[in-house]
Amino acid sequence: MASIPRNLTRAGKGRPAGAVNKTTREIRDAARAILDRPEYRASVQRRLDAGKAPHMEVLLHHYAFGKPKDKVEHSGNRKEPIQLCWRNSHDSSDC
Repeated sequence: MASIPRNLTRAGKGRPAGAVNKTTREIRDAARAILDRPEYRASVQRRLDAGKAPHMEVLLHHYAFGKPKDKVEHSGNRKEPIQLCWRNSHDSSDC
């Protein structure tokens, strides 16, 4: 079997698997720096007590500590498995 010339492969392109994106790291570090300041924490307490800016709080916490994974469960009637059906747009039959 003939080998592929190195200049035609994608070897060495991009970040290594598992490497954190530089921008992601910068945003996370900036968010953590903001959240760690005592002045900000006092301000957060005042705004939370007043009911102001809740969406920004959630966003900053997601950037700083990561967003929790969503858990979605699907079930059919009577907890039976869901039936999936793919059909042609010209096909009028039911599954």
